[in-house]
Amino acid sequence: MQRRNVLAGLMFGCVAAMSGMTAMTGMTGLASAQPVTPATAAPINAVVTIAPLKGLLEPLLPPGSAVTMLMQPGRSEHGYEFTPADVARVAQADLVVYVGLNLETKFGEILRRPSAAGRRVLCFGEVVGLQKPGGPVPNSGHVHKHAPGEVCDHDHEAGYVDQHLWLDPVLVARLIPAMRAEIEAIQRARGTLSDAEKARLASAEEALIQRVMQVHTDWSTRLLPIKGVPVVTHHNAFPRAAERYGFRIAAVVRPFETSDPSPKEIAQTVQVIRTQNVPAIFIEPQFNAGAAKRIAQAAGITVGSLDPLGDGDWFKMMEGNLNQLVEHLTPKAK
Repeated sequence: MQRRNVLAGLMFGCVAAMSGMTAMTGMTGLASAQPVTPATAAPINAVVTIAPLKGLLEPLLPPGSAVTMLMQPGRSEHGYEFTPADVARVAQADLVVYVGLNLETKFGEILRRPSAAGRRVLCFGEVVGLQKPGGPVPNSGHVHKHAPGEVCDHDHEAGYVDQHLWLDPVLVARLIPAMRAEIEAIQRARGTLSDAEKARLASAEEALIQRVMQVHTDWSTRLLPIKGVPVVTHHNAFPRAAERYGFRIAAVVRPFETSDPSPKEIAQTVQVIRTQNVPAIFIEPQFNAGAAKRIAQAAGITVGSLDPLGDGDWFKMMEGNLNQLVEHLTPKAK
């Protein structure tokens, strides 16, 4: 009897041990069968040519990403010459976003140089259909029309397409899905386009478009009472905004962006202001304000400020410009 009990105990122990081994083997098999989760979205090294593009791209990028502006605040976008450091940054970038339409002179040559593997390049002008790969679309897009007596003949030959796309919120809203698609393409190539990253991008895109369209609504609403009011701007950066929201550009201070106006051009601008009852002239921080202030003093009108580039915060730039237009163009109570 005692021997049978000992044998039964030994058999029970063996069965228990085998059951434990089977259970462990099964757990290992289940663990090895689990799907491999893609790595967390890695930061993206992005380069933009002008400051406003930074504020539009940044909200879409994964955490830890960096955006480099080639043209720093305070510099005009016209006539900018890219430095060797700029060329190196473009070559090393994961994503490059630029305006096109020959705004960034010779930028195409920089893009044709050797670059980091997998680099993506996005052209704003191509996204909105105003530029074909390699150059502007002839005779298409916004062609500025001159008002009677307008002093604005610097580059509006047949086929000229206004380059200042970022100052039209409706066009900006079309750029955002294209930027999101480029970020997705980078993540897909890296193997980091998880469901979580797709959801993050979709949410960021929706929120950004809503903010941009709110800017459009604000401009439409607040500028409606001053529709048709003529203005003088420092250079010809605002024809798209003027056409979209109803104010009118009677003249520009600098017919050629890279040079000061001549005495004859200053006199012509003063004459336009008097003839068309222009209430204000708007200077820009990228240019010397001397000529604009002399014109304003001679014509007896107020001086405001419009900033076509800002410091990298597109929303702040657009709000500031709207406030300036409303302040200086709204008729003063007598």
